[in-house]
Amino acid sequence: MVGRESSRDATHRSEVERAALEREHAAAARAAEAGGGAPPIDPEVRELGHELRRSVAVIYRRFRSLRAQGDLGESATEVLAALTATGPQSLSELADRDRVALSTISQTVNRLEQLGLVRREPDARDRRRVSIVPTEAGAEIAAVDRVRRHAWFDRILADLSDDDRAVLERAARILRDIGDA
Repeated sequence: MVGRESSRDATHRSEVERAALEREHAAAARAAEAGGGAPPIDPEVRELGHELRRSVAVIYRRFRSLRAQGDLGESATEVLAALTATGPQSLSELADRDRVALSTISQTVNRLEQLGLVRREPDARDRRRVSIVPTEAGAEIAAVDRVRRHAWFDRILADLSDDDRAVLERAARILRDIGDA
């Protein structure tokens, strides 16, 4: 039963999460009363937000655990995935996509370049601009990673009922809209 949580552990985790949520509700109410916070939110809305954040975090952690990182690390693997999914990008575009500092993405790209997984090329439309392009080796790593994660998720979705898949399809659109807001 490696990697599985016992029912006692799950109950304890639920109790800890519930207590944390109650403290958050109380803190939000005190802040609102003192004029230092947002207006009070309906507890059901707050609970839904908590459950959505928790659910997204669980799925995100699972996807991360399936990454074919080896010694690359999460950020480098993410950059390779982005480049193979969307094509060549500038350092600024990569930094904006990941919402990180330009210096951070530059270090990641430098490391990938040293490993022979990306290369820099002058942009075909604007010779002043440099695009980051995955090499064959980098594209292969990203493809293996993508296949592994998609296979896991496809198996999970295939086991759901048609009704549950329809609910998730609608939820996916809503979550994407929230993320774009």
